[in-house]
Amino acid sequence: MTLKGSVNLLSGFVLLFITGCMENEVQYEYSDGSANLYLITPQSLQYFPVQPEESSTGMYSGGTPYSVRLSASDYKNLKNLLDLALEDQANHQSSRTKMSCLIVRMRPTDTTIIRPGAPALSAIEATLHKLKPE
Repeated sequence: MTLKGSVNLLSGFVLLFITGCMENEVQYEYSDGSANLYLITPQSLQYFPVQPEESSTGMYSGGTPYSVRLSASDYKNLKNLLDLALEDQANHQSSRTKMSCLIVRMRPTDTTIIRPGAPALSAIEATLHKLKPE
């Protein structure tokens, strides 16, 4: 085996290892009561606001999109809040209504609609608001 072959073999192993680790990361999509979208990964929080042309009134704007790096503790806190909301079946509903929130947990995939006014939503939204850049 040549040195080049060893490097290629090693690179393939590292690639498989990194891919395997990434597959175990839990990621979330959170759509708030106004349909603004948050993508949450262990490393980052991305915000995709509703634009006026997408809103039901044609006037609502969710603001400016942003992306922030999450610390391990910020991610753990958000993950715990989202998981609690997913487990609280008393506050789930079968279809999306105005002001309800949608949580999608990927790996494993779990999609749940949380009723407006559910206690978990205020904690989730307060945490997301604190993470918004100034």
